[in-house]
Amino acid sequence: SWDKTLRVWDASKGGAALRMVAFDDEVRALAVSSDMSGLFVTFGKRWGEFRIESGTTPLTLACYKGDVAAISDLLQKGAGVDQQDDDGYTPLFVASLKGHVDAARLLLDAGATVDKRREGDWSPFGIACVRGHLDVATLLVERGAAVNLCLDGETPLLVAYRKGGLDLMQLCLEHGADVNLADKEGTTVLYDACKNGHVGAARLLLDKGAEVDRADEDGFTQLWRACRGGHVDVARLLLDKG
Repeated sequence: SWDKTLRVWDASKGGAALRMVAFDDEVRALAVSSDMSGLFVTFGKRWGEFRIESGTTPLTLACYKGDVAAISDLLQKGAGVDQQDDDGYTPLFVASLKGHVDAARLLLDAGATVDKRREGDWSPFGIACVRGHLDVATLLVERGAAVNLCLDGETPLLVAYRKGGLDLMQLCLEHGADVNLADKEGTTVLYDACKNGHVGAARLLLDKGAEVDRADEDGFTQLWRACRGGHVDVARLLLDKG
């Protein structure tokens, strides 16, 4: 039943909950819609990663669901396009997290700040790379997203590589990603690719100007790592380039 937990918001009042009735039962279903009074109603106790609390805005929830009609309605009624919820998430971050490209486009068209993020977390572009959402990542860089914003020393290019997405890597590199930027341990994307024998990624990085003779903090070169791992194709590629 959808009557276990109820929260009602007025979008024009910053998204704060106006009233709440909660029960202990777990409720699996959740909807975002406009009731007869023009307020937005959400039913349900939990929805995916997000806690349904007074600080969670209806726009955030609509973006999580990818409900373009609800997003449009909320924006027209005055919902803040960049308003962060109590966890610090913006609507654009949530749309990017879930891979809802139409929702992300609608938010950007309404003036969403493309790189706004909570402290200690990815930007919308970064989280799109983490989740492997190529279409969302493409939209964001086309709208000016910064491609070198790091989180704990990791770049979007590095997480794109670790997701195994050459298309995502290509996107990052074509829009100015620093191919030689290292993480907090001094590891570059090429070093990681050589260590793990990913010849396709290594070739792409070398073609984009990655340093072929770079060593890690212990002095081990990328060629040494490739040889140690028995990655003959990668070792041959490095020798051909160096």
